[in-house]
Amino acid sequence: MTRKDSGVRQDSVENLLLRSLPEEDFARLAPHLARVDFGMGSVLADIGKPIEWAHFPESGIVTFSEVLENGTRIGIAHAGYDGFAGWPILLDCRKSTHEARITSDGGSGLRISAADLVAACDAATSLRKHLLRFVHAITVQLGCTVISSLTQSAETRLCRWTLMAHDRVHGDQIFVTHEEIAVMLAVRRATITDVLHTLESEGFIRSERGKVMVLDRAGLRQRAGGTYGAYEALYSRLIAPFPRAE
Repeated sequence: MTRKDSGVRQDSVENLLLRSLPEEDFARLAPHLARVDFGMGSVLADIGKPIEWAHFPESGIVTFSEVLENGTRIGIAHAGYDGFAGWPILLDCRKSTHEARITSDGGSGLRISAADLVAACDAATSLRKHLLRFVHAITVQLGCTVISSLTQSAETRLCRWTLMAHDRVHGDQIFVTHEEIAVMLAVRRATITDVLHTLESEGFIRSERGKVMVLDRAGLRQRAGGTYGAYEALYSRLIAPFPRAE
């Protein structure tokens, strides 16, 4: 659902990427931004379909996924109030090469038409460069996901995912089902349930129906290994201090 605004001020925006823009670059976008609400499962971009909008979340988690021929989704990257969905348009790609879906319990953000965003970036190279820094960072996250998927156990991968989700929610509660986590990590639902029980018994999390609560972030960070932290450090260096980054 789109909400009408009389105008979007930069100091009222909770998307970190937009807040970190130079004032003159944000001013180019502001007249075209509208606030929207996301429901759980909302698809912001679909594979092979034209990218009509760019969405800058202020809350909620966006999962970028590959979709196999049999319809199976596999999560490859995540963003929240640190980034945006629709970034392939900055690479002159008019159709989405992945699916972007809200995988938490809803959220909200700002959206702008693809045409208006491209036009603003064409008019201001500084704006394009700033947004492309996020694209650079997300490709690093993609690489870490590949390494994690190929080399790490389900437990380690789940620790990494939990940290990434925790980064993008307000508070310590992550509203997501075991089934959705299993889809994002490409493992059996029963495996996710078993690993969550293990992490809960060790005091790292508390798992309830449709919800995971982080209790020991430092412990999860230690278990996650080296595939967590590269994106976060690069984001902090290129764009703005990343929330909760160690």
